[in-house]
Amino acid sequence: MIGRMSAATRTVVRCPRCGSTGAESVEEIGIEFARMKCDRCACSEICDEHAIRLEWNEAVPAGYVVGPCLLPSRRFGETWAALGATGGSRAALDRLRAAYDDPSRAYHTSLHVGSCLALLDDPRVASLAKDLPEVEAALWFHDAVYDTRASDNEARSAALAEEVLLGAGAPRERVERVAAHVRATKDHVALTGDAALVIDVDLSILGADAETYARFEEEIRREYGWVEPAAFRAGRAAVLRRFLDRPFIYATPVLRDRFEARARENLASAIARLSV
Repeated sequence: MIGRMSAATRTVVRCPRCGSTGAESVEEIGIEFARMKCDRCACSEICDEHAIRLEWNEAVPAGYVVGPCLLPSRRFGETWAALGATGGSRAALDRLRAAYDDPSRAYHTSLHVGSCLALLDDPRVASLAKDLPEVEAALWFHDAVYDTRASDNEARSAALAEEVLLGAGAPRERVERVAAHVRATKDHVALTGDAALVIDVDLSILGADAETYARFEEEIRREYGWVEPAAFRAGRAAVLRRFLDRPFIYATPVLRDRFEARARENLASAIARLSV
């Protein structure tokens, strides 16, 4: 049901909602229909051959290194249109994919963006947004620029969002809000409810189960592999301690209820390990 490919491309199955490349056909409905399902975000759809080929499968360059998540083109196009942008969505998505799939990244990858999108799909989380497309766009762009030796990543990511969205005709006031949400992820201080939601979704990894959190810390260490061990431990502990020193890590009550207690346990354990 995948169809023909040229020798220069290959087909990757991926969830159109979160981008997981672990999606698969789980039930044959009929000759031309099958139920596709993503075990990661539970997205499930009955698709015909056309939908499977063009939405759940995507042709990528033959040499493209595909990880556990490939930013979902259908979803990006939906967000793009919802913001009032016209044209240029594929070029913008290609720029984001190239950024998030840079081999120097270990955590701040397409998988992180996919995790954010999957959490945003929770109806209780999505209902917190005043403008859901703006929140989602900020999550797509918030780590587009990520250089562990730089201190202006969020500003440059926001500038990229402004560049491509304004170039595609999105209303300036909406683009400015998206960019402001992205910039707010630098110090994790929000001036609006939507910015708070973006920050809380981005920080949801802090409240993950212990195994997932430990993997997150390992991935952050790989991204800062150029830093001498003692300096890294001191700097990382200081960063984590700033979260613990807050009255609340999560500003939105829904995500606070879900993640706050576990996040504080994870942070305290990580600081203890870094201090040994």
